[in-house]
Amino acid sequence: MPAGRHLLGDYDVYVDETSARLADGTLAGSILSLDQALRNVIQVTGCTLNEALAGMTTTAARVLGQEEERGRVAPGSRADLVLLTPDLHVHSTIVAGEVVYEAAR
Repeated sequence: MPAGRHLLGDYDVYVDETSARLADGTLAGSILSLDQALRNVIQVTGCTLNEALAGMTTTAARVLGQEEERGRVAPGSRADLVLLTPDLHVHSTIVAGEVVYEAAR
């Protein structure tokens, strides 16, 4: 989410490089990107890439009761994918078979 003022429901949220806050200073959520979260999990826990990815995909889908349509690449599942670089930054994002984001090269 870019820095600046954003609307979250009926609330103005002010985002800078460190946080997202309401006008009174209350935290309004996280600005942590999923790829940074993946790198953090691996660094902090020492788990493998496969273990970290499972936690963010198949395990998360199962916990939410959505394992039949999310969290895996298989016929009948949603085809939303994030392709990562070798250093685990987002290279591109594919939603419903269409590339919707590509990192600058």
